[in-house]
Amino acid sequence: MKDFKTFAQENKVRIPLIQRDYVQGSDMNAAKRDKFLEALLSALETGTPLSLDFIYGSTNSGYFEPLDGQQRITTLFLLYYVLKNISHVQPNKELDQQIQKFTYTTRNSSTAFCQKLFGTEMPWRYSKLFDKNEKKEWSQDIINQSWFSEEWLLDPTIKAMLDMLDAINKRLHTEAYMEPYSGGRAINEVDGQAVLEEYNFKWDTIAENLYGNETSCILFECLNMGEYNLDDSLYIKMNARGKQLTDFENWKAEFIKYLETKWKDETYNGIPLRSYFEQHIEHEWADMLWTYAVGRMDNDNEEYPQTDDLFMNLYEYLLGMIFFVKNPTIKGRDVKKEDFSQNKAEFLFNLEKEDLDFLFAALDCFAAIGNQQSFFGNLFYLQHEEHNHKVRLFNTKDTDLFRLCINKDITTNMQVLLYCLLQYCIKYSVKAV
Repeated sequence: MKDFKTFAQENKVRIPLIQRDYVQGSDMNAAKRDKFLEALLSALETGTPLSLDFIYGSTNSGYFEPLDGQQRITTLFLLYYVLKNISHVQPNKELDQQIQKFTYTTRNSSTAFCQKLFGTEMPWRYSKLFDKNEKKEWSQDIINQSWFSEEWLLDPTIKAMLDMLDAINKRLHTEAYMEPYSGGRAINEVDGQAVLEEYNFKWDTIAENLYGNETSCILFECLNMGEYNLDDSLYIKMNARGKQLTDFENWKAEFIKYLETKWKDETYNGIPLRSYFEQHIEHEWADMLWTYAVGRMDNDNEEYPQTDDLFMNLYEYLLGMIFFVKNPTIKGRDVKKEDFSQNKAEFLFNLEKEDLDFLFAALDCFAAIGNQQSFFGNLFYLQHEEHNHKVRLFNTKDTDLFRLCINKDITTNMQVLLYCLLQYCIKYSVKAV
């Protein structure tokens, strides 16, 4: 497990040409961006450890080139950049020199912008751009710099970085991070000069917990693929969930936090729930979807296999079945599909331990089955097929209930059938037919 400060001090980071643009900070993704940003700031304000999962990459010519985790790394470096400029907490020389070398090689404009933004000392110090009554955004002040080219605004990476800087500035100027001094004003020293302030900013605390302390409270697992002789083919598989901003990564972070807060002392198969989930979501549970993701690439014209939505479809199905079994009626009437959609968020936070056990067991069951086509093909048959000791399925052209489920092409009757089959396989540890 690496913390942000240690990682940044040990590595010069360069985003390789193979990567896409930085998009996490874009206003087009404002809802997801702001949610992630608030999670970061909340952890940094309290010093609570926050795990950002795995970062994969390789060292090339002295640079660490992330192959998965690019978006999160870029956001952290931009947050560092803001805090360095507005807080009293200044980074050590080694850390700052490393971060100044952060760059993108996806476009020449991105490379030039990063060199100027991170490598040039800007004439903004604490009070100018961060006056509470100052309406000007950071992006406009950067655009007004003599080194900034108007053509750079056509670069989506640069535009998203500017959007993120504005979003951080705006978030740090909310009441959550600014408290009026009880005596009205206070005098603080910045770069040897007295600065009159009306607010007690929490920026110093946030900066301390990001890079000022010996270690940062922002954590992630970091894998240098070169040390293990891993090639780019593995990167394509690992990056299947990271090439696009989807609901999956946001849900995963929220679910991990949910397991850590509500079920901190509970285990599954003798392993803490959070640890079990983090391990299996990256390996066994991802692997069980890989063949299906590869199989649909040609039909969907996808550049890389995408497992995000397949997993979320499976999760929605399993959570839905738990909901319907526990709530056959609502307010004296039969439960309806829309009841689950309307109550899903609340229902998740009211799960019982036995519900989580079923969820994990169901995912393990699918992973253990392995070749689902053979498994379901040995149980079911369609019209005009051999059917010795098999069960006939209707209104479908596929006996693979798992594939139908993850592609949301499964009827209600088959959903119930799959659920019953799952319960049987879990109870009797069935892995093959």
